[in-house]
Amino acid sequence: MSHTSPFRAAALAIFAMVCLSINDAIMKHVGIDFPVGQKMFVRGIFATIILIVAFKVFTSLPDVRHYRSPASILRGVFEVLATFCFLSALNILPFAVAVTLAFSAPTLTTVLAATVLREKVGIWRWSAILIGFCGVYVMSQPGADIDFYGVGIAMAAAVFIAGRDLSQRFVADDCPVEAIALATAVVVTIAGAFSWFWESWNPVTMSMLAWMALNAIFMCSSYYFYAKAISIADLSFVSPFAYVSIIVSALLGYFFWQEVPPGIAFLGAGLIIFSGLVILWREKVVQDRDR
Repeated sequence: MSHTSPFRAAALAIFAMVCLSINDAIMKHVGIDFPVGQKMFVRGIFATIILIVAFKVFTSLPDVRHYRSPASILRGVFEVLATFCFLSALNILPFAVAVTLAFSAPTLTTVLAATVLREKVGIWRWSAILIGFCGVYVMSQPGADIDFYGVGIAMAAAVFIAGRDLSQRFVADDCPVEAIALATAVVVTIAGAFSWFWESWNPVTMSMLAWMALNAIFMCSSYYFYAKAISIADLSFVSPFAYVSIIVSALLGYFFWQEVPPGIAFLGAGLIIFSGLVILWREKVVQDRDR
């Protein structure tokens, strides 16, 4: 693996985050016209087809054995729960607020690593965790004119994202990213299909199919370009660029829904971003020290 192209990696990571934000914006645009599970199912079908075709053309389909490990299954369960909660939050909260709260996941991952895995977390990261929670508290204040129920759902999504990232640490080292991507798409699609039993699905329109197909393209592009960025530069260098998604989401929310979050929401977002960057920095320092 080459780690000699930081500027190219930065460009790829930023482009991946733009694709991710557009993907989320499309899901918000489709909105409450279709239940969350139905959107997960239709988008999942397109995403699965795109990934299978891409793997067949450019690489090869991953070995089925990679999908059978308990860690892979647990990761898929967390992905389903995170997706369902996040898409639900998009229907309730301002776009940028929902995205920002989901980005508190790195803070929660560190908490879980310290409490569940008993990893050593020093004063720097504990301080960053406290700052991150302060950011969430600020954004959820009634005075911020933000739906508290929506904040709860968005934070649940962040918890499940943290669980997903934590469970990935137990996935076998020889499990390729292609297997993770395809398994995720399939599991989310199946979960979306089962939602038919408790959700009232609406008739699928050509407009909905077109939006979901476009959504799947942006989602898969985001995953591919971010993975590509990581393949040519250190993860510690690439990871901070994920926060570009918050900026892009704020712009999309303003231009398409005329959403202007109150000033206190921007303060909360700043605290969450600062917390995540400090955690990334300290993890890099610890890794370098342990080498």
